[in-house]
Amino acid sequence: MTGTTWLGEIAPKDGTVMGYLTGVAWLYAIEPDRHRVDLRTYEYVAYQPGTTVYYVRTDVKPGMKDATDIVKAQGLVSGGLGADNSKDLLIRLSLDMLGVPFRHVTGYRSNNTARMALQQNEVNFFAESPPGYRSVVEPSLVRNGQVIPTYYDPGWNGESISVPKQVEGLAILPFHELYQKVKGTKPSGPLWEAYLSSLAINAAMQRLLALPPNTPPAALQALRTAVLRLNNDKAFADDALKTIGFVPEYSAGPETNRQVRQAVVLRPQTKSFVADYMKGAHR
Repeated sequence: MTGTTWLGEIAPKDGTVMGYLTGVAWLYAIEPDRHRVDLRTYEYVAYQPGTTVYYVRTDVKPGMKDATDIVKAQGLVSGGLGADNSKDLLIRLSLDMLGVPFRHVTGYRSNNTARMALQQNEVNFFAESPPGYRSVVEPSLVRNGQVIPTYYDPGWNGESISVPKQVEGLAILPFHELYQKVKGTKPSGPLWEAYLSSLAINAAMQRLLALPPNTPPAALQALRTAVLRLNNDKAFADDALKTIGFVPEYSAGPETNRQVRQAVVLRPQTKSFVADYMKGAHR
């Protein structure tokens, strides 16, 4: 919020300062009045889709050996970063849809602190982005048998479901397929609608490359062209894979501003449902 506000109010509006914003779209969608600068007035260079991988400790009763065992979990305690955080919302929504009894503990300051809490068995269920999962969770916690992955968030752009490139090569099912595997039917209802609404903002547009409002069109277009070149830059891909464990893919074009500005506005009924649902984060 601080960086986003600084970008909108103080940063030079000449194309020399760009914000790389994570999670802010969801904060705006649920509480637009908290933003001193309307997020719909920023100029969007591009957005980077993302996803999240969920995992559980194997010693959760009666023993977690396969992803489908999550529906049998007893005494599950999930960890989160904040009641209004999209990660917390998706963790709770997915577990509630699966019908898993759980207690949610939120307020951890970072993924690292939440992961440490899981290792110390303060919580036993958490979720991280593919870079964190590939670089830390998989080579240590999965390999030593302390946790197993359960599912990941599919891509959803408001119209169709897709497989995010970040999870390619991982032998993990997307949430809706795991749900169908254990329930025998496709997910539906208010929880599923809220889940999809969150994905449309947090998965499809997890990270926003933004310029301040009223930045000259020429500067916006120049940066869009430069960012799109990264999608076909082998040196960038090699370096990204080595450094963060996946290759970011940026979406950008003439419709980018419209797509972002449209996505961050929730339907009144969805917004009301989510607001009430978030109040139950502490149980």
